[in-house]
Amino acid sequence: MSTQHSPLFLDAVRHHQSGNLGTAERLYRKLVEKEPRNPDAWYLAGYLFIQRRQLTRALAHLDKAVQLRPHYTEAQLNRANVLMELGRAEDAVLGYRAATQCTQPHPEAFAGLGQALARLGRPAEAAEAFGAALRLAPDHSAANAGLANALRLLGRDAEALPHVLAYAVGAKDIQVLLDLSREAMSRNLLPVAHAALQAVTSLRPADADSLALLANLSQMGSRYAEAEATARRALALKADLALAHSVLGRALFRLERTEEAAAALKEACRLDPDDAEARHFLSLLTGETDSEAQLRYTRDLFDGCAATFDQVLVDQLEYSAPWVLAEELKAAGVLDRSQAIIDLGCGTGLCGTLLKPHATRLVGVDLAPGMVEATRRRGLYDEVIEGEIAEVLSGRNAEYDLAIAADVLIYIGESSQVFAATRQALREGGCFAFSVEIEDRPGVTGRSSGRFAHSSAYIQDLAGRFGFAVIAERAFPLRKELGHHIEGRAYVLRAI
Repeated sequence: MSTQHSPLFLDAVRHHQSGNLGTAERLYRKLVEKEPRNPDAWYLAGYLFIQRRQLTRALAHLDKAVQLRPHYTEAQLNRANVLMELGRAEDAVLGYRAATQCTQPHPEAFAGLGQALARLGRPAEAAEAFGAALRLAPDHSAANAGLANALRLLGRDAEALPHVLAYAVGAKDIQVLLDLSREAMSRNLLPVAHAALQAVTSLRPADADSLALLANLSQMGSRYAEAEATARRALALKADLALAHSVLGRALFRLERTEEAAAALKEACRLDPDDAEARHFLSLLTGETDSEAQLRYTRDLFDGCAATFDQVLVDQLEYSAPWVLAEELKAAGVLDRSQAIIDLGCGTGLCGTLLKPHATRLVGVDLAPGMVEATRRRGLYDEVIEGEIAEVLSGRNAEYDLAIAADVLIYIGESSQVFAATRQALREGGCFAFSVEIEDRPGVTGRSSGRFAHSSAYIQDLAGRFGFAVIAERAFPLRKELGHHIEGRAYVLRAI
C-alpha cells in the first residue's frame, strides 16, 4: 500500500479504523470518484464491504483494485476469499493462484488455494498448496488441518498425523489430541502419540489417566527415567491407577531396581488382575511361570505393530535373523532341494520371501491376528494359520521337511513343548532352524526387555532329548536395542 495519500484518503481510513463504517463508506465512495486510479482506495472500500457482509459490492471493488495493480497481494487474497464465500471455487482457485504469484506471497494465499482445491475434490493439488503454506508458516493451523485432510483422502493417513498434531496443539483441542494419540499408537507412530499426550498433560496437568498413558509411551520409547517420573506424577494424583503402577514397575525393571519393580508390578496386578503385560513382567522378575499372560502379552505386542513391523525391525533395529538362518541352511545344503516348509511365528512373512523359491508347500503360523492378516496379504504362503505353535503342530505327523522359527523362542522361554511338537511334525532327516538370544547363565533367563534368553547348554539338551542333532551353529548380532547389538545365535538341527 502506498504511503503517499490525500487528506480525504487518510480521513476515510481513520474512520474505518475507528469502527465508524457508515462514515468510512461515504468517504470511500467520494474517494473512488475523485481518485479512480488509486488501487488502495478500491481495496479498502472492498474490505469494508467484506466487513459489512456485502460480498457482491466487495467483489466489484476488489476487481477494480487488482485491475489497477495485478500484484496487489492483499487485494488478490481477499478477492479470492470473497469468491469462495460466494461459492465460486473455480474462480477462487484462479484468484488464490494470482495471490501466490505476487511479489510477497502470503501463506494465507496458499492455504486458501488448498481449501478451494479441496472443495473442488482435488486433494493432490490441495496437499501441494497446503504444503507451500506450511513452508512459509509451519504453525499455520488451517494449513495443517487442510493438509491432514487432503493426505487422508489420498490414503496417506500416517503422513497426515503430524499435521493433525500441529493443528490440535495450536487450537488447544484436547479431544482431537486424545483421539490423535490413540490413532498414532495404533499405527506405532510413538513420537506423534507422545507429543499429543504431552500437549494434553500441559493443558490438563492434573489428568492422571493421560499422565499414565504418557508414561507408558515414554517406557515404550526407551526413556525409562522419564517414564518413572511421569508414572509417579500420575500416582500422586491417583494412587490406585493400575496402568501407572505397571509402567512404573517395567521402567524400574529396565533401570535394574528389581525390588521396587516387583513391588510396583504386584500392585498393578492386584489392581488389575487381567493386565497380561504386568503379569508377564512380574513373572520374568520372579522366575515364576505365567503361560497365559505370556501368550497374551506376545499376541498383543505383535498384533499392535503388524502395520510397521518390517520397517521398524529391519530398517531401525537392523534385524537379521531370517537372512542369517537362510545362509546357514544354504551352507548346510538344506535348501538344495524343494521341500515342504513351515514357518513358525511367521510374522509378516520375512522368512517366506527367502524360503518360497525352495518350497513345494509353504505354511505360516502366527499367534497375532494382525500378523496373520499381513502375511496373507503378502501372498507368499500356501496356508497361514493363526494359533499357538505347539497346538497348531499337534497331530501333524511327519508333514514337513523344514521348520523355521526366527526370533520366536525368545518370546516363549521354556521351549520343550515347541521342540517336541516340531520333531513330531518333521519327517526323518528334516531340519529345524531357529534363533535365540545368547545367555551365559544356565537354562532360560527372563530379561527386562520382556523377552527370554537361552544358554547353549539348554539348547543342546533339548536337541538331545527330542531327537535332533545340531548340524550348524553361529553367533551373530540379532538386532539393535538402546544403541547396542543384542547377541544372538542361529541353530540348524536335523531330525534323527
